[in-house]
Amino acid sequence: MSNKSIRSIKLDARTITGIAIFVALEIALCFITNYVQFGTFNINLALFPIVIGACFYGPWVGLSLGIINGVITIFAPATLAILTILPPQYVFLIVVVCILKTALAGFLAGLFHKLIAKKNNLIAAFVAAFTVPFINTLVFVLFALMFPGVLVGDTAGQNLFVYIILVLVGINFPIEIATNLVIDPAIYKALLHFLPKKKKSAPKKEADETVDPTKE
Repeated sequence: MSNKSIRSIKLDARTITGIAIFVALEIALCFITNYVQFGTFNINLALFPIVIGACFYGPWVGLSLGIINGVITIFAPATLAILTILPPQYVFLIVVVCILKTALAGFLAGLFHKLIAKKNNLIAAFVAAFTVPFINTLVFVLFALMFPGVLVGDTAGQNLFVYIILVLVGINFPIEIATNLVIDPAIYKALLHFLPKKKKSAPKKEADETVDPTKE
């Protein structure tokens, strides 16, 4: 019994360490390289840890990483610039959608991966890589359609609603989908070469332990 308890502690420690790495990576990308500027549009690099973290540790970790992303996004300069020109009743809606879009995306990515990985791990990674940017954009666009008054304000001579449709959906979304489909499964597949070796050793020893009592 003591051996089993020690093994469970080791596995928990590995899981906690792995999750902590993804959390740190998510925070780093949000604060340091959250957005890479290319002219008039941005690429959200902070979606990568959400996808990969959800694939390895499931929907609840994906949800947590998404919440971290959303909270940091609220305090990003671009978001604060929008919040300062909005009426107070709209500020709460912006805060909710910032957290909801990435939190839901991370949860669904982990859920879909968990279901599909039973048949094919790599396909599951591709589905997760598509899910996060898709849900992230979809929730924001639905919010813009449901509450057009929030985003029809004029900033720097530019209608925000038109900017969202033309730039975010027309340019950012295809690029985010493409980059996530290329980068996320590749990183996931590379990490699989290291993690399974540790995971397979524990079941084999457990199998040996279950066989010994029967022999006795």
